[in-house]
Formats: sequence, C-alpha cells, structure tokens
Amino acid sequence: MISFVVIIRKGVWVEINELGVTYRNVFGTKTLKWEDISYSYIVTIKLTTTVSIKKTNGKSKSLPITDSKAKVISETINGRLNDISY
Repeated sequence: MISFVVIIRKGVWVEINELGVTYRNVFGTKTLKWEDISYSYIVTIKLTTTVSIKKTNGKSKSLPITDSKAKVISETINGRLNDISY
C-alpha cells in the first residue's frame, strides 16, 4: 500500500496508510485505526477550516491540519473508508 503524507509547517503531519490515520501535534503521535473511524468532516470556524474524524464510539477528534489541506485529508480518509467497506 502507498502512504499519503502531508507535512505542514512547524512539524505537524498526518499520514494515511493501511493501519489508519496517524498524526503528530504538540502532544505527541497518535494513530486512529480504520475500524475506529466512522467518517471525517470539515469544520470552519472564523475563516479557519479544519478536519475532524468521527470515531465509532461517537467521539470526534480534530486533526492538526488547516485550510485547503483539511479538505484533501478529509476526502482521502472518506475515500479510504469507502474502499474498505466494499
């Protein structure tokens, strides 16, 4: 499988691969496994767009990605989830 990596300013990144979605922020690195993800969606607050992931337990997790890259990450996650469900 091919990994999709987006590197953002100040060392924040998100990697989407066969394991799930891995992200790093100031608190460290975390991986959300595909079986724990329901879908992703875009949130816009005061002209800043971010991506959030709705987990299967009903909770949401915001990723440290903003603006135009948020839409690409969200579409990639949802596309991958659609591929898995078939």
